[in-house]
Amino acid sequence: MKARKWFRCFGINFRPIFYVLAVMVILGFARFLVVTRVDRRQGLKNKIAVTAGDTLRQQKPGSQRWLDKMLTGRWVPTKYTSQEMDELENFHKRAWKHHKIPVSLQREDKKCGNVSFPNLFWFRAVCDPRGGTPCCMNSFCVDKPVQECQCPECYDLRQPVHAEFSKWEPQDAAVQLTPFTREREVCRVLQNKTVYFIGDSFMRQVYTSALAMLRDGKPRHVIKDTVPLVNVTNCDKYFRYLAPCGYFLILDSLECNGTTRLSMRHLYRVTEVDRLFKAVRELNGTVNSWLVVGIGIHNLYNMTAIRQAAIDPMLKLLQNSKWPKLIWMAAQSPGLLKTGSEKRQQSQAILDYNEKLKSIFGPLGIPIMNFFQLTKGVFSFDGAHYGKGLNDVKVNILLNFLQQETTT
Repeated sequence: MKARKWFRCFGINFRPIFYVLAVMVILGFARFLVVTRVDRRQGLKNKIAVTAGDTLRQQKPGSQRWLDKMLTGRWVPTKYTSQEMDELENFHKRAWKHHKIPVSLQREDKKCGNVSFPNLFWFRAVCDPRGGTPCCMNSFCVDKPVQECQCPECYDLRQPVHAEFSKWEPQDAAVQLTPFTREREVCRVLQNKTVYFIGDSFMRQVYTSALAMLRDGKPRHVIKDTVPLVNVTNCDKYFRYLAPCGYFLILDSLECNGTTRLSMRHLYRVTEVDRLFKAVRELNGTVNSWLVVGIGIHNLYNMTAIRQAAIDPMLKLLQNSKWPKLIWMAAQSPGLLKTGSEKRQQSQAILDYNEKLKSIFGPLGIPIMNFFQLTKGVFSFDGAHYGKGLNDVKVNILLNFLQQETTT
C-alpha cells in the first residue's frame, strides 16, 4: 500500500508496472524450466550412451574390424548344371508371378530404366535377358552384348551374380569364412544359445536360412506341423523365401536337442516397436542370448524416426544387464528391379543410413553387419529381396562371428 501511494505521488500508474514485472517473472521461470528439461534430456542421452557402452561392449577387441573384413570381398562363380539353373529360374518366375511382374521383365513398348510397369510402382522395367534386346540403354531395350552394356544408366539382368552358384571370398586372405551347412556343425556354434531375429522380411529370410540349416533333415523342414503337407512342398528350398511361405514358418523353435532356441519376431515399422521392447525384456539376464535386429526400409531409412522410437529406448532397456547382447544388421543394396522413382530406397540413401548406424553403434562397441557390399551386384528376384544363396551366406557370417565371440 505504501509503495502504491508513493507511485501516486509522482503521478505514476502502479498497475501496468506490476503486470510487466509479473510477466517478466513468469517468462524467466518458464525459460528456467525449458533449459532444465533440455539439460536433463541431453544428460539422459549421454547417460544411455555411456552406460550402454559399458554394458554392451562385450565382444572381443577387434571384432568389428574382423566383421568388416569378412564383409569386404568378392563373389567367385562356381559350376552348376543346366538343371540347377532351370530350378532357380522357376523360382524367379514364381516370384514374379506373385508380384504380377511380366515373366520377360520387359514392357511391350521396350521402355526401361527409370520407368515402371503399369500399376506396379515398386518395380523397375528392364529387358528380357533371354530375348533379342537384353540391354537397357538410354531408357530403351536394345540388342547389345554384355561387354557393350556397361554405361552408368545401363541395366542388364545378364550381369548380376547368382549367389546360389557363387562363393563369397573375403578380400583379406587371413580372414577365412568357415562354411556351416549341416545341423551338427551349426549346433556346435549355437548350443546353449538363444537367438531372437527381430525385423522385417529381410530379417525373416535370414532367420529362414538359420532355421533351415537346423531342420532340413526333418520331414517338414521349416514349416509348422499345423500346415497342410502341400504347403511343405510348395515352400521347399528356394520357395520358402517368398512372402506367402512366411505365413507357414515355424517362428519359435527349440533345436540341438533342446539346447538352442531360435525365434523370429516381425517388426516392420517403428509403430510396432513394442515387439522389440518385449523381446528385450524377455531375454533380460538370459545368459548366452542374442538379439539380431534389422529395420529401416518400411520407414524409408528415416534415421531420426528409427532412432527416437526404437534405438534409443532399446539401448536404455539393455543398459542394466550383460545379456542379451545385440547385433544390428544394416541395410542391403537394392537390386536392378528396385524402382528408381523412390529415391529414399536407392543406394545413396541406404549408404547414408548405414553410416548413421555406424556412428551410433560403433562408439558403444555394438557389432554391425553391413551387408551392402555383399549384396551389391547380386541377383535380387524383386529388387529388394534375395534368395537362398545370399541368405545362407549371411547366416554363415553370423555363425562365424558367434563362434569367434564365444571361443575362449
